[in-house]
Amino acid sequence: MKTRGNRVQESTEGLPNRGFNLDGALAALIATRGLLLEEASRLGAEERALAESRNEEGRPGPESADVASDATGQEIAEALERQMRGQLLEIDAALHRIDAGRYGLCERCGGPIDPARVRALPWARYCLICQKRTEQRAS
Repeated sequence: MKTRGNRVQESTEGLPNRGFNLDGALAALIATRGLLLEEASRLGAEERALAESRNEEGRPGPESADVASDATGQEIAEALERQMRGQLLEIDAALHRIDAGRYGLCERCGGPIDPARVRALPWARYCLICQKRTEQRAS
C-alpha cells in the first residue's frame, strides 16, 4: 500500500503477516477514513447553512435562549471536529505504518500488538500493556 496525498493504493503484498488479515485491516482503515471524511463534509455543510440562516436580513434580533443554544451547538460541533480530526490522524498514521512495514508493532516497546486488538482497533499504536501505561501517565 502506498499513500499519495489522499489517494491510497490497496496492495499489501510483501508485507509481513503478524497474525491478522492485513488486507482486512487496510480495508477497514480506508472505509473508516472515507466515512469520517463524509461526516466532516456533512457537518461543515450544516454549519455553513446555520451561519447563513443567522445572517439573513429581516431576522429578528437574537433571543438569549437562541444565543445560548447556538453557543452550545458550536461547542459540540467543535468537539466533534476535533475528535474526527484526531481519528483521521490516527488512521493516516496507521496507513503510513503499513507502508513502512511496522503495522501491528507497538510504537513504544516494538513488540507485536495482539491480533484481536488490531482487528478491533485497526489504528492501534500500542500493545495493550503500553496503552495502559500511556493512559496512566496521562491521568
